[in-house]
Amino acid sequence: MRTIRKETAGWYGEESFWFDVSRTIPALVGHPAVFHAGRRSQQLELVSYPVELLVTEQSGGYRIALSHGGTDPAVFLEAETPGRYRVIEFSQKLLAVQEILGANGLSVPAARARSGGRDGAGRTTRRCRYAPKSLRWSSRASRGSPLRWCSWCRMKRGCA
Repeated sequence: MRTIRKETAGWYGEESFWFDVSRTIPALVGHPAVFHAGRRSQQLELVSYPVELLVTEQSGGYRIALSHGGTDPAVFLEAETPGRYRVIEFSQKLLAVQEILGANGLSVPAARARSGGRDGAGRTTRRCRYAPKSLRWSSRASRGSPLRWCSWCRMKRGCA
């Protein structure tokens, strides 16, 4: 009953009732009496499914985007199998996320491997002798100490 809307229109105050689809479809998730409109004997299973954050590799980096989008909050209905449908709610909060990511997603450059020297913030980096060669030092100094916390062995030592 919470999803039925009433509208009064016309010269004689004609009343019409309709379902608010953005609220009705999610309310039917898990309901045992949902049937296919074209094949009324076929029972349907509606399952709630979240909007996914997709990270795809592209040349020079990665693209971060949402699996579904829109200009207004919406509900998407996707067929998984002939008798099972996904109900995906695109909420007002996800509109804010989509605004940050952009309509076509956010392109992020891939990090380049460094052989030593300085990290992305311009800090000096060194490799711990206990770490694999691909891993680097954490260059956070502890209160002016010449020794740093090693991100690999988690010890405060002068690994070099």
